[in-house]
Amino acid sequence: MTHQPAPRLADRYWSILLLFSLFWTVAPVFVIANYRPDVMEMILTGQNWVLATPKHGALTCWLLEVIYTLSGRAPWAPYFTSQLCVFFSLAGIGAVADRFLPKKTAMLAVFCMMAYYFFHFESTLYNNNTTLGLFWIWTAYFGLLSVETDRMRWWILTGVALSLGIYCKMTIVFLAFAIVIYLLARHPRRWLSAGPWLTTAVAVIIYLPLLKWNADHDFAQFSYAAASASGNRIPSLLGHFAAPFAFLGEQLLYILPITFALFPLLFGRKKDSLPKETGSDESRLRLGYLHFIFWIPLAFELVFAAVSGSAPRGALGCHLWYFLPLLILAHLPQDLPEKPFRAARFLSLLVPGVIMILFIVGVWLSPAIEGHASRYQYPGKNLAGAVTRIWHEKYRSPIPFVIGDEWLTQNVSVYGPDRARLWDPLWATEEEFRQKGGVLLWEEGNEESMGRRDEALARFPYDGEIISLTLPQQTRFKVPAAKVKVGIYPPSGK
Repeated sequence: MTHQPAPRLADRYWSILLLFSLFWTVAPVFVIANYRPDVMEMILTGQNWVLATPKHGALTCWLLEVIYTLSGRAPWAPYFTSQLCVFFSLAGIGAVADRFLPKKTAMLAVFCMMAYYFFHFESTLYNNNTTLGLFWIWTAYFGLLSVETDRMRWWILTGVALSLGIYCKMTIVFLAFAIVIYLLARHPRRWLSAGPWLTTAVAVIIYLPLLKWNADHDFAQFSYAAASASGNRIPSLLGHFAAPFAFLGEQLLYILPITFALFPLLFGRKKDSLPKETGSDESRLRLGYLHFIFWIPLAFELVFAAVSGSAPRGALGCHLWYFLPLLILAHLPQDLPEKPFRAARFLSLLVPGVIMILFIVGVWLSPAIEGHASRYQYPGKNLAGAVTRIWHEKYRSPIPFVIGDEWLTQNVSVYGPDRARLWDPLWATEEEFRQKGGVLLWEEGNEESMGRRDEALARFPYDGEIISLTLPQQTRFKVPAAKVKVGIYPPSGK
């Protein structure tokens, strides 16, 4: 009988990535009873097929709408869409790592990133950060191939990936600046060829519709980006010094899990081992590219924080760490001992596994620990069913619009059979609402919800019947029920 060798980890590489994405596609369906807010927003924006919103371009929403529609509004559709992005993001990191490292070390860089916050738990919140990662990583990869080969197809693909990334989140321009600065510093002669200009032309042409949208809407996305990045202002002059450190402090929560697996390599190498030699000029230029695309976007964030005296929100640093494990591994010696390497490989798979268990247990137990349900357990399906019945009993027609508390209206629209539209001046006129009617929703005693109700009433006064709904939360633990107020704007003539 011939002995069959045990499969190597390299043979299981794609299987591990597929299983990782499969878990984060399936598990949320059973663990998260109600979609998270950003998922709702992506679904509802996508169904309107707008080019953009005042926050971002709508490419993220289009991707979800296609899969959501093809799947028949399956509950797993948002998680599947998210994991498509995560899977190809990890594959992109692997493609970049293959340019720098031996195969088994490149795989380690990828496995470390399975512990990245935005690739595991936060990927259940499908939003623009999810798609930004996909286009950021592939823009970096195509950019590297463009610089090294000067072939037109890579320059074109760099422009395509970059411009599509802008339709997800404008933060990707930091990567574009990093590549431009790298070319000026290390490859100035490239500017004498057609390549960089071709990338620029492709990116600009694809971006033009979104630029026109911004021009027609007072550059709303630029205003939102500035406000979002400067929302944590630290008072006094001290803020200009403290803001960068406050931002970095929050980023440490993202960095630690993805570097934890590398500790055996960092502390277990031979005392006389020297850092890896960069070798040829080509190798040094390639490593320089990695440094530029890593450090320059980080520098932009820190300089902005220092100048504005405001620490950007932690999520605005989601793009900074995709290549951190690769950068560390690229500077370690070639002769890594096998034992620490095996330990690092084991930890790179153990950490994501532990996170998976914590995700299931944490979401399930959170109502018992906190004493109240979160939006994970919100009775959105029951709310949508109750509101739909109220409307249908009165008018025997689909609900045309919902208005008021954003969270409540999102639930009714996403989970209701009518897919009622959220009334918004971007998508419908006031006259349409007055003609077709709609449902007003709010929570009594919730200050934010009452504020949204007051905004709606200022635009569309209401003096009709108010219906109260009490809905149990979707959890086995005893927690306060959701209490919702409903007002009905009748269609014109009824």
